Amino acid sequence: MSHREPKPTRKERRHAQFVAFVNHLLASPTVTEAAARTGISSRTATRWLHSAEFARVYRETREATLANVASMLRASAVTAVERLAAVARNPESPDTAAVQAARSILDSLLRVVETQELEQRIERLEQATAREEQAR
Repeated sequence: MSHREPKPTRKERRHAQFVAFVNHLLASPTVTEAAARTGISSRTATRWLHSAEFARVYRETREATLANVASMLRASAVTAVERLAAVARNPESPDTAAVQAARSILDSLLRVVETQELEQRIERLEQATAREEQAR
């Protein structure tokens, strides 16, 4: 007895086309090129760009892509910082390389500290708002 995969519905096929078009939009310099790579006309691409359903899929796909990229960056961050630190500490590194490595480390540290402080401020504001709402 052979097991057959169910045929995708029209909605599932459209969703897959939307996702493919979004991925091509993110990687192509123009809508026309993204449309061609997806196998749709420029006119269809323009119509989709004005569609609420496509906007939702675009947002979801873009967020998933950015989450994947962020995960990859996190995985590489320690190695990158170690490499920069090695260049900054190495007395044989050219001065320009050592200064650039040190600057990169300090700039990254500043962004991390600022982000953490903002997250803490937002969390305190959310807690204060929640307490005020509970008091009402």
